[in-house]
Amino acid sequence: MRDMLTIKQNISETSDIDIYNVFGILYAKAKFGRKTGKTIGIDMSGFPGGMYYVRIAGSSGITMYNIIKE
Repeated sequence: MRDMLTIKQNISETSDIDIYNVFGILYAKAKFGRKTGKTIGIDMSGFPGGMYYVRIAGSSGITMYNIIKE
């Protein structure tokens, strides 16, 4: 699905996922945990086109990614 963002985690830890637009507005939250497994899908079909920042925060640190939705 084109509007589905799939995030795979290769380590077993609880992590928080936040998706922000370029203005810092939070569009989505998700969480890796024992019940979610190592793959999460986030439906971005309701998001307007543009650039977004994906922030993944866990006990091993914070990682940021840029994505563009067409």
